[in-house]
Amino acid sequence: MHLPKIFTQNSSRLSHFEKNCLKGFFSFLICFFLIVPRTFSQEVGSPGQESFRKNMIHGGLGFAGVIGTATINYERMISQHFDKFITATYLKVGFGTYGGWGGEGQYSFGQFGILTGKKAHHAELSLGPNFKVKGDDLPAVAFGLGYRHQ
Repeated sequence: MHLPKIFTQNSSRLSHFEKNCLKGFFSFLICFFLIVPRTFSQEVGSPGQESFRKNMIHGGLGFAGVIGTATINYERMISQHFDKFITATYLKVGFGTYGGWGGEGQYSFGQFGILTGKKAHHAELSLGPNFKVKGDDLPAVAFGLGYRHQ
């Protein structure tokens, strides 16, 4: 019985077809972001009225010592309460790749997050499951902690 290539020991190398698929996907993303003339992370409302966009696509690059990551994310705002401590809640899903001296691979994740703060300055905290697509073992939980000017 022959197992598919993804289950064999030599599956850490990408096939020619997989490399072309990844190149095509990233070429599509680059073209998409070059063609879309306007991408904003918030709506412009009347003075004194704050509002976050409901949907957002964003990417990120990160470095932690000798490991680098690149991600593409889709974020959907669930609620907005500008008069409370938790200003907004959101769901985020994403796909990323990482590489460094310890190895390389791809992963996907889903996160639930909150924003706190007033006006345009917000602390951001998100947490959710992490799924290995290819590569070394990853932590089961993905989290984010940061600052957002929105």
